Amino acid sequence: MGFDSVHGFLAPSLTAWAAAGCSFGSLPVVDAETVHSRIGTPPAEWRLLDVRSRSEVAAHRIGAARHVYLGELPQQLDRLDPTLAYTVMCGSGTRAAIAASVLRRAGFGRVDLFLGSIGAWMSEGYATAGGAA
Repeated sequence: MGFDSVHGFLAPSLTAWAAAGCSFGSLPVVDAETVHSRIGTPPAEWRLLDVRSRSEVAAHRIGAARHVYLGELPQQLDRLDPTLAYTVMCGSGTRAAIAASVLRRAGFGRVDLFLGSIGAWMSEGYATAGGAA
């Protein structure tokens, strides 16, 4: 997924982690209809952040989305405003969850996850554009 330097991972599983009494956070999720509504009437301080690769964005993109590749996100955080709310998207939601956790760890307080991401968007028949963002 573009990470060259892994500093850790969760072992045992999340279930075992919780059973051991360790705490963990949660992340709100939104669906394609919610994202479509936000794009139609964007909240004043909201941005859609697409963390897919350039080739994926070139094939299909949501015009309102800002692109920062997941593998470069930790180094690109200064390009983003931590006072804004972000909905993070990718191909299905998996990489977006990682990106959302990077944002949260960096102090971005208003972050949610577009579950299903571009796949859900296209399944709903919402418009996409080709070409780099």
